[in-house]
Formats: sequence, structure tokens, C-alpha cells
Amino acid sequence: MTRLDGDLLLTALITLVAAYLLGGFVYGVVGCKGCDGIWGNLLGRPFIGFISMINSAITGGFPITDEGDVGARGNAWPYIAGCWVAMMALVWYRSKNG
Repeated sequence: MTRLDGDLLLTALITLVAAYLLGGFVYGVVGCKGCDGIWGNLLGRPFIGFISMINSAITGGFPITDEGDVGARGNAWPYIAGCWVAMMALVWYRSKNG
């Protein structure tokens, strides 16, 4: 394995971990129910995003959608994958253009 392959693998792993957390945050911000009004949008969405970030990290990308865990679970993996692709594209673009 060459140095370039090792650097790419390390970059992919670091961005995957970061995308795992960021994807949970995006899932919470986009899927916030009841975040209406000026205070719900300014304070509620980021708060729910941080809660979903922690919740999706604990539950493997399938966060609990209610407090009692009696309903269906959410699926944060499309958001995680999208964040990972965006991060890898940004890293690739920055490495090519200096």
C-alpha cells in the first residue's frame, strides 16, 4: 500500500465518522416535528438536531422517533451517506485545487 492509498483510507475513515454525526444532526433538523414559529425554528431545530445526532450515533443510524421507543424508528442513513459524499467531494476538490 502506497502513501497515497493510506492517506485516502485515513481521509475516508475520518470523513465517515464526521458524516455519521453530521448526518444525524441533519436528520434531526430536517425531520423536526412541531418546530413552528420563530423560536421553534431558531432554538428548536438545532436542539433537536443535537439530540438526533447523539441518538443516531447510539442506535446505529436508526434513531428513536418518540420517547417511549414504541413506534417505528427513523432512518438517518440517507443523510449520513449524503454528508459523506459531500465531505469526500470537498476533500477531493481541495486536494486537486490546492
